[in-house]
Amino acid sequence: MSSEMPHGLVCGFDIDAGGQATELHGEDIFQPIPEGAWRWLHFDKNDDDAISWLVEKSGLRPAIRNVLIAPETRPRLKIVDEDEVLVLRGVNLNPHAHAEDMISIRLSVEKNRIISSRKIKLMAIDALRKAFAEGTGPQTIGDFIVDLAEGLTERVGPVVSELLEESDQLEEFGSSMDMRVLRERISQLRHKLIPLRRYLRPQKDALKALISAPLDWMTDRQRLRLRDTHDQLIRYLEDLDAARDRADVVQDWLQADLSDRTNRVMLILSVVTAIFLPLGLISGLLGMNVSGIPGAETPYAFLIVIVLMCLIGVLLLWVFRYFKII
Repeated sequence: MSSEMPHGLVCGFDIDAGGQATELHGEDIFQPIPEGAWRWLHFDKNDDDAISWLVEKSGLRPAIRNVLIAPETRPRLKIVDEDEVLVLRGVNLNPHAHAEDMISIRLSVEKNRIISSRKIKLMAIDALRKAFAEGTGPQTIGDFIVDLAEGLTERVGPVVSELLEESDQLEEFGSSMDMRVLRERISQLRHKLIPLRRYLRPQKDALKALISAPLDWMTDRQRLRLRDTHDQLIRYLEDLDAARDRADVVQDWLQADLSDRTNRVMLILSVVTAIFLPLGLISGLLGMNVSGIPGAETPYAFLIVIVLMCLIGVLLLWVFRYFKII
């Protein structure tokens, strides 16, 4: 086996039985894992060397390594013999990024080794990496998974709260907004809600499966913590559903208002047409170039016709108002 260090390795640690982490450098990752310790290797899957190492030198089963290098995947838990592969997602809190563009983290969990891969930097992973460097990281594999799930879920909270507040504002002040601005804000809100709901719902199912799975490295205390995280994620999903429902209410109101405006314009046009129809008929009859037109020789005939047409128009307006058409 070559001892060349893969360029795509973001970080690596050996954690002993006392929870003390030793950062791995160079050829350290090829050394056997110390007795009673476990190892975490974290890779950037954008790097070809990392992909090559995962495929050729990691010793992972094909079903597991394929998940680690897959271009796209949804949150899930998959158990292959005695090993597990766990896929989770976290909000994108990188500078100049959209939080709703959730980042995937894929983990191969073995008895004494965790191998993870990501495409984009994830804050929850950086927090674990910093904790290991400071000597305060998780002591066991179970603690690592639970801490990661908690970190991912905690960072979802502010994003969900912001979207819920935005939906409240649209519902409360939407009627006073310009229609174009309101339509654009509803569209933006829905665009943010879709990926969050798309990935958090299967992530909830993955955590539920993780809680009930017969895993040797998961203790009852860790399952209890994971259950709290699962419940918190359910509450966030309920908030997202509430934000979606409020956006739907505002959208329905917008459509109804637009329909009312269109119907009113059509009603006005219909009334105008109804008023001018008999007037047009009269002017058309009197405008025929044939002999025998009444009043053709009377000097006041034109004034009489104008007054008559005005009276007909006023009468039609009264009829429309009497029957509450306008």
